[in-house]
Amino acid sequence: CRDKIRRIGLDKDDQFEFVTAKLNSKLVLWCHYCKEGVTFAPKIWYSQSRLTDEPPREVELGMDSKLSDNRVYNTPDHSLVFNKVIEDDAALYYCQGPRQNQEEYKFNYMIDVVPANISLKHGSVEDWKKYTQSALKDVNDKFAHSQESEYSEIRMLGVKIHSVFEWTRWGPCNGCFKIRKRFSECRMETQLLNKTKHELNTTPPNTELNPKENKTSTKNEASKNKTKDVIKKGEKLLNSFELSCHSLLFSKYYPTISSQLMQVQNYMFTESCYAPCQISGIKTSPKFRNSLTLHEGENFKLICPEATKDQEVVWMKNGVTVTAQSTKEGNVIVDSYHNLYIKEATRNEDGNYTCFINGQKIQEVMVTIMVRSVLSSKGPEYKHAEHFSVWTVVTG
Repeated sequence: CRDKIRRIGLDKDDQFEFVTAKLNSKLVLWCHYCKEGVTFAPKIWYSQSRLTDEPPREVELGMDSKLSDNRVYNTPDHSLVFNKVIEDDAALYYCQGPRQNQEEYKFNYMIDVVPANISLKHGSVEDWKKYTQSALKDVNDKFAHSQESEYSEIRMLGVKIHSVFEWTRWGPCNGCFKIRKRFSECRMETQLLNKTKHELNTTPPNTELNPKENKTSTKNEASKNKTKDVIKKGEKLLNSFELSCHSLLFSKYYPTISSQLMQVQNYMFTESCYAPCQISGIKTSPKFRNSLTLHEGENFKLICPEATKDQEVVWMKNGVTVTAQSTKEGNVIVDSYHNLYIKEATRNEDGNYTCFINGQKIQEVMVTIMVRSVLSSKGPEYKHAEHFSVWTVVTG
């Protein structure tokens, strides 16, 4: 659902929520507010280019009977879903129904598509304050004073640009890791200056071409017209009031500036939270299933097959999450590489150990702890090495 947050206005009648959408990601645009009932009255989604003055047109939806197989589809509660965002999805979007003339019930979005991978800087709020003071200083100085062609062109258009960091809303609490995230994204705020704008629509008086003149003149004229069209679209884009520093649409018209802005890292801040650990899309059967018998006092290491450091991996013991960051759950520890360790096993470590990768159940291991025989001649360290080598063969 959509929160009633501050929106940006393109004019006195239309206000838009600015949304950055990562390339190839899934995006959902809501057509109702949180904590308000969903109306099933007819509603239609429209889109409008950010580069031209063409009127809004109805969003083209996929026609497959199975909604999730379409790249773009409408849900029963009128949400607009993009299963895979592409560059051409950067536009203005409107959800309108019977009460569309009332501002309170307008659901308008300005979508800016950005690269799938944007570098992130992690830290505290105090570190963020220091970072913002230095990260954008050079680029803002260039917007104000640089004589490079693209910066000069923007100022000639009567547009002032100032880059800032804006906090997004807190993300949901991840009950399995007991953290929630908030991002500070680099944005460009644009403002029309109170002076005469460079008139891009005015063209030099037409001059008649000599029929015998080389056709090169015609080609040059077409090239000029194309350049003017590109500049006009760039000017229209700058009137958007707000753009992402990593905007792919902006990069088409101002590639030099964009290459510099792409180096700016967004910022991520995390804090502890509590919520139930919910694993979505769990399959009833894991991809791998194993069993393991240990003696009391032995050490052991379990590896989640196919996991990488950057994936979201969750270990659960008897349905309870074993947290990362080396937090002990009895004698069980999970490290930052998603390896699970049983140290000096006791009968408390009996149980079902399951690892999930991005919500998919990958491996299930039934661990049984046996009382060590008083006649055993092997010590814990020898047993640890022995079992480690055996397990490597099994899971490798």
